[in-house]
Amino acid sequence: MLSLWGEKYLREKINKYLGNKWMAFLIGFLITAILMSTSITITLLVPIVVLRLVNLKKVLPYMIGANVGGVFDVVMGGLVIGSSAFSAIFVYVCFSVFGLLWLFNTQLLFDITKFISKKIVRVSRKRAFLFLLFFILLSLVLAFA
Repeated sequence: MLSLWGEKYLREKINKYLGNKWMAFLIGFLITAILMSTSITITLLVPIVVLRLVNLKKVLPYMIGANVGGVFDVVMGGLVIGSSAFSAIFVYVCFSVFGLLWLFNTQLLFDITKFISKKIVRVSRKRAFLFLLFFILLSLVLAFA
C-alpha cells in the first residue's frame, strides 16, 4: 500500500480516521465484529505502527474497540454452549467494559503501560523484540512438530 499510494497520502488518511478517538474505537469495533477475530484486527495495526504512519497513542481507542468487538465472539459462543457458559461470558463482558472505561482517558493508559514497561519491568525495545521473536518461533516449532 505504501508504494502504491505513497506515505504522505496514507499518513493523512490513517490519521484522519484514527485522529478522533471515538471514530478509531468504532472502526476497531466494527472490523472485529465483521471478522470475528480480535487478533486479525490488532494485527492490521502492526505494519502501520512499525512504519510510524500513525502515533501509538492514536491506536489505543482502536485496540479498545477491537477488544469490545470481541465480545460478540464470546457471546455467540456462549449462546451455542448454553447456560453453563454464563459465568465466562459475564467475566469477559466485565473486562471489556472495564477496557471501554479506559477509552475516556487514553493518555493515562499510555502513561501507565509506558511506566510499567520502562521502570518496573525494564523492558528495552531489543528485549521486547527478542521476547516476541521467541514466542513466534516457539509457535512455529509447535505448529509443525
